[in-house]
Order: sequence, then structure tokens, then C-alpha cells
Amino acid sequence: MFVKRFLDVALASIALIALSPLMLLLAIAIKLDSKGPIFFLQNRVGKDGKVFALLKFRSMVHGAANVGLGFEVASDDDRITRIGRFIRVWALDELPQFINV
Repeated sequence: MFVKRFLDVALASIALIALSPLMLLLAIAIKLDSKGPIFFLQNRVGKDGKVFALLKFRSMVHGAANVGLGFEVASDDDRITRIGRFIRVWALDELPQFINV
């Protein structure tokens, strides 16, 4: 288990360093595109029932869960921002999950 954890952390660290220029550009684009935070946090249940905050780039307007369909999202949902459409197509909204490792 130690070796697996070490590899997970090492590879996630390398990915974060390598992808940091892209992540910085995405963070700036998200901030310029709409008001609100850069990241979206959602509580999830992990190993052994431990709750953790899943970190993703925000692709919807701030407070989207309180508007429209709630947490349900359609592909043509008006709550998705312009940059949000792009990062969802390329799954770039998932990059901050390396921080969760």
C-alpha cells in the first residue's frame, strides 16, 4: 500500500507541475468569463466512507445548483458558461482532481 500511495502522489505531483501553465490559463479564463470562484467543490464519499471535497474547475455560473434543474445538467443547459462548454468537451474541468490525490 505504501508503494501505491507513493506512486499516486509522485505521479499526481508530476502532472500538476507539467499541467500548471494550462491550469493557470484556464483559471484566468474562468475568472474573466464569469463572476464567482474558479473552483467548484462538491462533497463526495471516498474510501471507508470518508467524505472529501472534490475539486474541479467551475464550468457553470456561480450558484447553479440553486437555479434551474439543480444538480442535474443537460448538454444545452443555460447555466454552463462559455469557457465551461470548452473545458467540459475536453474534460479539462477535471484537472484539479490531481490536487485531491
